[in-house]
Formats: sequence, structure tokens, C-alpha cells
Amino acid sequence: MLEQIKTQPRCWRARQNGLVEPSLNRFDFSGICKHYLDSNGYSLRSGGEDLENRFRFRLKQSGASLTLEALDPQQRAPLLVGQARIPRRDPHGFVPLQLEPGWTLERRVYQRLQLNHLYFAHQDPVNRLLALANSRGQRSGFRRLGAPTPPIARPPLRCTHNTLTNNTPR
Repeated sequence: MLEQIKTQPRCWRARQNGLVEPSLNRFDFSGICKHYLDSNGYSLRSGGEDLENRFRFRLKQSGASLTLEALDPQQRAPLLVGQARIPRRDPHGFVPLQLEPGWTLERRVYQRLQLNHLYFAHQDPVNRLLALANSRGQRSGFRRLGAPTPPIARPPLRCTHNTLTNNTPR
């Protein structure tokens, strides 16, 4: 992950193919750009609570789509944090990720001092986010079955006797 701290020089530039080219190798980026190479530099925050190591992040590619998901091993549905369109696969390319509605980036603060740790943050409590993720997962499972069809009409029952008999033994 790259973060632009000062406005110039730019830490990256958009490429025509939809990917991003980092500029980190062309200048001393100290104090201008910050890069986060692993999850020690970022974590999840929900409803004002630091979720520490409860969640891990996963980038998942499906066709030309890339999703950033937060996974809790105790839950079945991941939280969708961000998405990107990737027109072609470049294993060394950087991708501009768009956060989902409600998600923001926040800096960790300790005793009024801003630290070099970012949160993927959402104002809703994590239990609400997990409930919404689970409900979306259930709907998507039914969606795979296709559109509902009306039941097959059965022919009406025909009655051949006009009287009812009691068949219980005496």
C-alpha cells in the first residue's frame, strides 16, 4: 500500500492500462511517500474499536475484478473493504483500490501522536458488518440457483364415489 504524505512529487502515476506505476525508485521518498509492505502497517477498526489481529486481509482476484476482504477465521463471510478493476494481470503492477461505501483510511493515534499505522475503518460495529456480510453471502448462494419458476400445475383430483365410508375396524 502506498500513501501520499506531501503533495509533490507524486508517489505514483496512473498508467494507460488502468494500473498504477509507483515512483518510489526514482527519488528519495522519505517524508513524501509511505509504503506499507505487510499487515504490520495496517489493520481493521470498526465502530471505534481496534480489532487488532482478529482479522486478516486477503486480495482475491476473479476475472478482471480484485477485491480486498477482511477475514475473521471464526466467521464464514468476509467483509468487503475495497474493489478494483484490473484490465490485465501484471504480477509487479500496483492497482488503484476503491474503498467500499462507509470504509475510510484512518491513522492510529497514541497520546495525540500520529503513528505509522493505518486502519481500514468503518463507523459501524463489527457485529453489524458481519451480519450484513453473512446475509449477502446467503443471498448470493440462492442467486446461483437462477430465477424462481412457478410450480407445475397438477390436474384436479377426481372423486369416483359420492359417499364416504369409514374403514376403521369394528
